[in-house]
Amino acid sequence: MNLCPGGLPRPTSRRKLRPERQYRIERESWAPGRRHDGFYLIVVHPDLSLPAAELVDLYFSKDLIEKGFRIIKSELELRPVSHRTDAKVRAHVSLCILALLVVTVRAHWRIENGTH
Repeated sequence: MNLCPGGLPRPTSRRKLRPERQYRIERESWAPGRRHDGFYLIVVHPDLSLPAAELVDLYFSKDLIEKGFRIIKSELELRPVSHRTDAKVRAHVSLCILALLVVTVRAHWRIENGTH
């Protein structure tokens, strides 16, 4: 069996590649949408009364949180676990967050010291 790092089986595709198919990009159909490239539309609740700059900062700060979860899932290999009590689940997640903190601090330390 072909295994990925971590011992999981590699995903296999049942679809066969079809080299006889040809693909082309219809540049004319892409042109109207290209004028909006690089723009974001952020929709918020009307009762939220924050300045636009702060809303943009809040929106993009979510990327840090999402990256943290990606690191927890990939580098720290957090996998579904079957703890039976809330205390054990909280302890497990707390340890994963602590490990994320260590990974992040280490990365910053390596950048500051030029050893990345």
